[in-house]
Amino acid sequence: MKLMPVVCPQCGAKLKLPEGTKKTNCQFCGTEFILDTGETVVIHKEDVEGKTARLLSAAEKYWDTWKFQEMRVACGQLIELDPDNPVCWLYNAISASGLNNTAEFERSMDEARKLSAKKMDSEQSKFFRQKVDWAFDNLLLNVLKYVTAKDHTNVAAYGHMMVWLKPDDPLGWFYRGYALADLGRAQAIAAKRGAGQASAALAIAKEGEAAMKQAWQLYDKNPNGESSKKFKELVGKQLSSARWGHVGSIIAAIATGISCVVMSVVFYFIAGVTGMLHGEDAIFAYIFILVPLIGPFAAVFTILGDLVYLASKDERNFI
Repeated sequence: MKLMPVVCPQCGAKLKLPEGTKKTNCQFCGTEFILDTGETVVIHKEDVEGKTARLLSAAEKYWDTWKFQEMRVACGQLIELDPDNPVCWLYNAISASGLNNTAEFERSMDEARKLSAKKMDSEQSKFFRQKVDWAFDNLLLNVLKYVTAKDHTNVAAYGHMMVWLKPDDPLGWFYRGYALADLGRAQAIAAKRGAGQASAALAIAKEGEAAMKQAWQLYDKNPNGESSKKFKELVGKQLSSARWGHVGSIIAAIATGISCVVMSVVFYFIAGVTGMLHGEDAIFAYIFILVPLIGPFAAVFTILGDLVYLASKDERNFI
């Protein structure tokens, strides 16, 4: 059976229908329409509240499937239909973020908050707060895969959205803070090798530190809250991971130092047996013997750096 592409005239969803279909309902927003010589005509009329609910449902489906362009189209219709509804602006912000439009995301979130504040006790405002919780939980669930993959760019982006959704929740500040700190360190290393700008890297790292400081301030205000407990648990895991990383570095440095000493002793034994220490090539023999001894000295500096980290870092300053 051949399928033909059709665009819903209400929410903009791209559908595929059997060829010859004359009448259908959009699977995303529920709008009923007929198809006649390639044109679509809406024949199902709803009130504003009904259309808004259907478009919101469509927008959520687009978000679940990461179809942010289609979500943006639906959100544009939502805002045109009900511009004073804070949830419409919230969803528009989410779609803008998915399209990497930070300015539009922040503008839409600002508008959503203003509208919600004007209608603090209204059903729309209550519904807005419910959807903020839903969106925040969705981000919290999805950010974990980027944390596991050490994709700090996306972790920072998700943290940014979470901070705008719930500025009083330490979790958004935590994810943004530790991700930016790691990005800043990585860029600083690249800058030393001639790539990137050290000043820009330093600014990113400082922004990460400021975000983590804000997270701790929010934690201190409500240490027994669920988000605060989760934040403390995440900090503990990150600190433990960092500490074990430095312990591993110490073990590797010790092993390197020992192997270098062994190598030097082996070279000395071989040179002595072969008579190289007293021949014309003695200078080369001593070079081979002494060069590996640089390793233990380098290992000592590495171990000292790791020990300083382990002694000085705690939950409050682990980044």
